[in-house]
Amino acid sequence: MVFAGDGPDGLGNIDTSNVCPGGDDGGSDDSGDPVTSTVNIQVSMDSGYTPRIGFNNEWSFCGCSNNPSFTNIGDDTYTVSVPVNQQYKIGRIDENGDLSIEQVEVTDDACTVPESGDVRRVASDSCNSITPTFAAADDSGSGDPNYTVEDGIQFTEAFGDTTIDDGPTFTFPSAAETWGGFVNMNTALYPITVAEDSVITFTGSVPTGDDVDVRFRFEANPHPDTEPSFNTETVTVSGADAATYSINVPSQGANTFNSFLMYLITPDVGVSVTDVAISAGTEGCTDATADNYNAAATTDDGSCLHTTDVDCVGAWSECSAECESGSERTFEITTEPSGTGTPCPTGDDAPDCQDGDGSCVLDQPDQPDQVVSVKGEPIAFVDGTASVTISYDVSNSNAALTGLGLRVHYDSSVLTFSSASDEIQTELLVPPTLADDTDDFDNDPSTDKYVSVAWASLFGNWPGALPQDLVTLNFDVAADVTAETTPITFSWTSKAAGYDFDGTAYNMPILPGSWDFDEDGVGDALTDGLMLLRYTFGLTGNAVTDGAIASDSPLTEAEVEAKLAYAATDGHFGDIDGNGLCDALTDGLMLLRYMFGLTGDNLIDGAVDEAAATRKTAADIEAYIASLMP
Repeated sequence: MVFAGDGPDGLGNIDTSNVCPGGDDGGSDDSGDPVTSTVNIQVSMDSGYTPRIGFNNEWSFCGCSNNPSFTNIGDDTYTVSVPVNQQYKIGRIDENGDLSIEQVEVTDDACTVPESGDVRRVASDSCNSITPTFAAADDSGSGDPNYTVEDGIQFTEAFGDTTIDDGPTFTFPSAAETWGGFVNMNTALYPITVAEDSVITFTGSVPTGDDVDVRFRFEANPHPDTEPSFNTETVTVSGADAATYSINVPSQGANTFNSFLMYLITPDVGVSVTDVAISAGTEGCTDATADNYNAAATTDDGSCLHTTDVDCVGAWSECSAECESGSERTFEITTEPSGTGTPCPTGDDAPDCQDGDGSCVLDQPDQPDQVVSVKGEPIAFVDGTASVTISYDVSNSNAALTGLGLRVHYDSSVLTFSSASDEIQTELLVPPTLADDTDDFDNDPSTDKYVSVAWASLFGNWPGALPQDLVTLNFDVAADVTAETTPITFSWTSKAAGYDFDGTAYNMPILPGSWDFDEDGVGDALTDGLMLLRYTFGLTGNAVTDGAIASDSPLTEAEVEAKLAYAATDGHFGDIDGNGLCDALTDGLMLLRYMFGLTGDNLIDGAVDEAAATRKTAADIEAYIASLMP
């Protein structure tokens, strides 16, 4: 975006015959009453001041051609022609160029009517004189009609009940008009043209540390003759530290704009906006991963080069090549590399991919995959455990390969690796080994550890049958988890010759608990259900567990009771009806009924706290209990 002309700093030579903000060419006033005639108002003021008058909502006290001129008739007395029924303000400029506005409540006469604040309206054609009383001058230069192009953009006038405080800090109160905003008062900048793609930049901060959404608007003229107009996109100003923000503005062709406005979308939060500038956009490479990335570019010109080392990520497209780390990337070549590697061939031999050193990787025929995935749909339970079985298959059904080296990645803030069991029991070369994922082998920053395991067959007959379970990994789950899922991902350390690797990531659901208190793999009425009922009746120790722990449970009596205690804690998952308590004759009884196969009214009859429960219907209770069944 540029200003008309060829003046200094690209701002142009300004056409001063434009319509200024707040100007009025007749028609009707702000109250909707018709402007039928004009009257001459005589204004007297102190020596050394120059009078100004402003109209409409934007109240611009400028010297534009359609702003009525004052005639000096001597003795610091001036006359000005004002339309009848027109709202107006009287202002004055001191020798420093600072503006002050008339305090209308102090002055009045038979022909003018105070409207609100410092606004008055000509109510009769019999007016003759006014002697205004002025508020203190605004020494910030607000409304200064002597701005030059070099002064830049000046958002010094608020309208629609918005406010400007020292700083300046702009605020859009929730009680303000929906159209309220801020207007640039430097009319020397008009008209503005947008003949090419441009950018608005400014320095912004939010003193309270919050976020405020800001946008700008260009209008042909101030309201009501605003069209053509253009609204920019919104940018979010964040935090108390000052930072530079930018908004791209597409070309508006030959349109010219004589009004530049700023609006805040976020109410009741002050934002500092300074150093607003408008300039032509910069073409260049906008891809941050490219060698020739241009951080100042606003429009991508197709010049991006990727001829140096690039990360192995999944964001590239159209072809595949293997990185040294073993993970995969894809990368569509659009320009010939100029790095240290071999130049890419052209024509029929043109590659789809290039290595990180700039050399080329020619298309390879599709290869079959060694495929790993999580078996079934395992669930993690808060402050409990999770078991993940890894399943293996081959896309061409070849069960006689040389082996596989595998990493299973996870988030250690949620899961803690405890043990593993080898499901295949053949040719295990590297037992499950824990390591930090400092190199991000799975290209997933949400995982930070992995378990590494590998199998190798001397005679190339691994695993012997398909599909095949490889290993089961057991984890403890943190007690303070708030996430709803946690990722399980894969990468490879070694794979069979002539085969690619395909690891399917799994987002494992995290539930607040499980009714399988003895961890025998089932939720049973006469074990788990009975023990919760006993515990919520206040029994402890052997009185809770005697005869009720499954024979194949891996837990001790103390471990089972600890799990019951966690479930029965007020607000934990044992609170089936959601009344804030885990009680024997409500929650404990309903769990036992459910595990005995009761449903509908038979499940909830007399057992729901009707006054405080958040789950009251049979359908809600059944769904909740079922969600925590193993």
